[in-house]
Amino acid sequence: MSDHPGLTEPAASTQQTTERIVSIDALRGFDMFWIVGGSSIAIELLKNADPESFASRLALQFKHVEWEGFRFYDLIFPLFLFLVGCVLPYSLQKYSGQPTAAYRRLFRRGFLLILLGFVYNDVLQFDFANMRYMHVLQRIGIGYTIAGLI
Repeated sequence: MSDHPGLTEPAASTQQTTERIVSIDALRGFDMFWIVGGSSIAIELLKNADPESFASRLALQFKHVEWEGFRFYDLIFPLFLFLVGCVLPYSLQKYSGQPTAAYRRLFRRGFLLILLGFVYNDVLQFDFANMRYMHVLQRIGIGYTIAGLI
């Protein structure tokens, strides 16, 4: 067991021991739940509520709107970027004293996130006039690279 509260160590059978911050993993899991469709589940569970009830007002918090104020759904992407920033020092810690390897890792991960974002947005359909160039994965890749350089 680790001397630090909130940290756990992997099983002793691994060659390199790395400590995980359980609270960050839990928050990342919570955020990923909402990213992969938790809002759809919440909306389905709350959709038959009385229009004047708390449950129907709660269901509105899980819908993305162009701009009608601030809703819970608007926290999902910023929370993920916050988590990327939180784990960045731990991710780059193993490269201390090796700046070239750290830069290589930063640029490779940033490039892969941007590339995956383009693939997800149908870059292979070659419809460049109607393609969205700045989607979530591209923004995460750019933010990750810039934060890592800073």
